Amino acid sequence: MENNSDYQKTDENVNSTTRCKFFLDRKKRFCKATSRYDSNFCVEHGYLSNDSETEFSRKRMLCPLDPKHSCYADKIDKHLKKCNSRKELYPVYYQENLNSGYSPLNPNEYRKTIRDIELPELIGLIERINFYYEKYYQTDTLNEYLCHDSVEKDISDPKTGKSAVKHLKQQGSIIEHINRLELLQDDTCFIEFGAGKGGLSHILEKASKELNSVQFILIERGAVRYKKDNYHKEENQGPIFERLRVDIEHLALDKVESLKNPKKKVAIGKHLCGSATDMMLRCLMENWLSGTGNQFRGLVLALCCHHRCDWKSYVGKKFFEEAGFSARDFHLISTLSSWYTCGTKDIEIKEGKLTLEERSQIGKRCKLLIDFGRKQYLKSFNLDSQLVAYVDPDISLENILLKAKFLK
Repeated sequence: MENNSDYQKTDENVNSTTRCKFFLDRKKRFCKATSRYDSNFCVEHGYLSNDSETEFSRKRMLCPLDPKHSCYADKIDKHLKKCNSRKELYPVYYQENLNSGYSPLNPNEYRKTIRDIELPELIGLIERINFYYEKYYQTDTLNEYLCHDSVEKDISDPKTGKSAVKHLKQQGSIIEHINRLELLQDDTCFIEFGAGKGGLSHILEKASKELNSVQFILIERGAVRYKKDNYHKEENQGPIFERLRVDIEHLALDKVESLKNPKKKVAIGKHLCGSATDMMLRCLMENWLSGTGNQFRGLVLALCCHHRCDWKSYVGKKFFEEAGFSARDFHLISTLSSWYTCGTKDIEIKEGKLTLEERSQIGKRCKLLIDFGRKQYLKSFNLDSQLVAYVDPDISLENILLKAKFLK
């Protein structure tokens, strides 16, 4: 508890009829909680009350799980069962650090910023980036701006807001790419990684109305409000969305009971940030595909946030190492990738400056090199993979789609 030697202090901002009179020495202000109707203090600080006839006469104690708050001593057992600080009970499909990846290097050894390196090293790195980009991308990324019929009506509706139209165009293109890969079929389970509110699965369900026995599993580590799952709770609203609240880093798909069925499995995702993409690919290809009978057919994933990639989790290490890039180089390339989307000012290189357009071009090439390593990773598992621009950059600068399907 705070030292309340000066709790009698006055404060012009404290409402004498509704606010607790407990003075917080550390914060130099009164407690903002509402006082009880029969006391000058809130429930948390009620032990200061001298009225033995009120409920405050009951003894309070610090919570054993978190001493930052207190509870009634005679209710401690009940409190421990619902305290937000109690140890979380993990589901059966939780396996700690299963998809984290591995690197023997200490992250502090290679996590250097651009400001930490000398100018000649930066220039040399940019020259190598340009060399390998031109080697593996003879032409620019193939543009495949598609749109599924199921979203055309909503996009053309004048009542649809500008922001909603952007999302619909991205979702419509992703769904049409799924369709053209022949992955939009009967008896299919769609697994959306980094689902958020479940917008992609929601639109995909609309596009699969004519299909039979379709299943949706949404994976998201955080609690999300206003979920699209609410549109799929009734029998007449299509298949019910099953949501798994778990970080991809710790997800063991082979332990998910609802995936133990003969349905075809397709992995999807829209803007799965940085290393989460690599953890998803490792989860699918190394820790799930090795099992039998999972019927995994392919994946379609919109990529983003390459500046949040990490060498430990990155699945394309083999490609980078064969190209002569070190873990330090990878981290710098990951940092430089933000030049494509951040729009910061010009910086001095050599005797002149890199213009905003030149910085943007370097950042884009960094992103595509990281993505090419992921493509090569999938190729090693006999998947026919491709990187395409699925929407116009005016809709989203993060417009690269990684799609893959097993070779027949």
